[in-house]
Amino acid sequence: MNQELIKEREALGTITKLFKEFKSGSLLNPANINKTNGATPLELFSIVFILCFQGKTCLKALLETSLSN
Repeated sequence: MNQELIKEREALGTITKLFKEFKSGSLLNPANINKTNGATPLELFSIVFILCFQGKTCLKALLETSLSN
């Protein structure tokens, strides 16, 4: 594993803890953000939130993920 990937995983863990502590998932419900299929609203919100701080687009993140698998 390279250093960049390690840092990204550490950041993901930190952000996940932050969302749990502030109960972000329960805040999405009054905003009428509900799950219909697939990923939970909290998972999607987390991905968008993380991408903002990594300076990546969704497409770039998806391509990197697919290339690493």
